[in-house]
Amino acid sequence: NKRKANSWEGGRSAKGNKVGRAQVTVQLDVQFVASPHVGDFLVARGTVVRMTRALVFLRADIHAAERLVATANGIWKILGA
Repeated sequence: NKRKANSWEGGRSAKGNKVGRAQVTVQLDVQFVASPHVGDFLVARGTVVRMTRALVFLRADIHAAERLVATANGIWKILGA
């Protein structure tokens, strides 16, 4: 999904991975490695690193064009699990 940086939600990636239930963010770490320019379109590509019955572990890279501007790691709790 292509989104502006201020609306990127890792939990949305977890939901899109057939979890099918609501989640809450347990931990989210973002490392900013470069500064995008005003107006740059940011693309976040996330992957599920591991999924247990109750938790989803995600990693993502955020790019402006071909330039890496941030990386993120997060853990989401699957509600009701």
